[in-house]
Amino acid sequence: MKIFKSFLVFLIFCSQFTNAQDLKPEYQKFISKFISEVKNGDKEAISKRIKFPFKRENPIPSVKNKADFIKKYNQIFDKVLIEKITKSNPAKDWSEVGWRGIMLNQGDLWIDTDGKIISVN
Repeated sequence: MKIFKSFLVFLIFCSQFTNAQDLKPEYQKFISKFISEVKNGDKEAISKRIKFPFKRENPIPSVKNKADFIKKYNQIFDKVLIEKITKSNPAKDWSEVGWRGIMLNQGDLWIDTDGKIISVN
């Protein structure tokens, strides 16, 4: 029985690592471009990557359109997030998580497979 419990704990532990997949080269390409846009502070280019309306966690209101995003850019992309993005490696820090999309680290930022930003946590 003890061996069974140990095996069960091991399986649960390993299952946490099976959901994320290595990022495909075509995704690494647009992630690299996105990282470059963030490094350069290119709000215009980043705004084209946002899937509108861009929902925010309550009580923060959703971002309705491109102009609203540019106005709220510094609230959404704060210094901590910008640093995480700019220091990230597309092959190591970004992973595809099935139908959910592509995540940075453990879900700090999510991008769909079409290159649209769908969530910032």
